[in-house]
Amino acid sequence: MLVSAQTIPRNIEAEQISSKLSNFIREFNISQLLRLSNFKKIKGVPCQQVLKFIFSLVFSQKNLFRYLQTEENSPHKKDVVYRFLNSASFNWRKLLLLLSSTVIMQKLVKLTSADNHRHVFIIDDSIYSRARSKRVELLAKTYDHVKKKYVHGFRMLTLGWSDGISFIPLAFSLNACNGPST
Repeated sequence: MLVSAQTIPRNIEAEQISSKLSNFIREFNISQLLRLSNFKKIKGVPCQQVLKFIFSLVFSQKNLFRYLQTEENSPHKKDVVYRFLNSASFNWRKLLLLLSSTVIMQKLVKLTSADNHRHVFIIDDSIYSRARSKRVELLAKTYDHVKKKYVHGFRMLTLGWSDGISFIPLAFSLNACNGPST
């Protein structure tokens, strides 16, 4: 995505994070992208507010558990966030693809001239190491072709778009596989 943890300073206040996220949500019309990706709730807190809350946790470098411990008047309870993240009807992959394509078309293509840069798709199969984990679903010994050894973890298959300067993920898959790829 266009907004990253590195572009927001560490000492930024919660109000500033909320303001920047609100601008991002409005600029890229996240509410429409959520609807197109089947993010619908019958009652309670709207999906857009829960998503904004989750992103504000990331950019304030807090996890949900610590936030709920320190904040007395939390806008969302733990169950609201967990139900939102685990809903089987929400199409997270479609949301990522729609948001990525919107960012690319509205911002990045305009920044580069067609003469100087080529737009390419990149497929990456990096290792997502879980060396200290013992009981994780589908955890496997996976061959790391860079280190030339087996590690406990997953293979993270990512499809991304690049103009030679920026990399925007379009789709991803976390795979468990045994043995070296041939």
